Formats: sequence, structure tokens, C-alpha cells
Amino acid sequence: MTYYVQGYAGAENLWRARQRDPAAEGELRRRAQEHLDHREERYPTLARYAGLGDDDFDASFRLGLETVLDGIEVQIRASSRQGGSGATPSAL
Repeated sequence: MTYYVQGYAGAENLWRARQRDPAAEGELRRRAQEHLDHREERYPTLARYAGLGDDDFDASFRLGLETVLDGIEVQIRASSRQGGSGATPSAL
């Protein structure tokens, strides 16, 4: 979790430091999304979930956090069904 939070915060800070002009940022996002849309067959998951037109970092962070937590939950349940392998949430 620590690495997810630190990585996300670092990426957001880097993005904000490089893109100071909201109009330029919007144009960059629009062009990047258009690029993905035209290559959906090559990058289907990225094209489906990237949502580059959206600059809501908080919503994006929450979605990523939910995804990470859901994955941890799946691992814990799988471990408990197999009699437990000693893995704990802190070890994951």
C-alpha cells in the first residue's frame, strides 16, 4: 500500500509540475486518449481503463486503491481456503 500511495502521489506531483497550463494539459490528454482509441485492438485494457480525458486525480486514486485492495482480499481468501500459507495483509 505504501508503494502505491507514494507512487501515485509522486506521479501526480510530476504531472502537475510539468503541465502548468490547463489548456495545454487538456490538449495533451485529448491527443493521448485519441491515440489510444485508434489503437484499441493493440492496447485493449489501457484503452478501456485509461480515461485520459479525465483529470480527477482523486477519483483515479480511489479506483486504483479499490483495485489493489480487491486484489489483496482475493489473495487472503484464496490463502484461507487452502489452509493458510502464512500470508497476512501486511506481508502482501
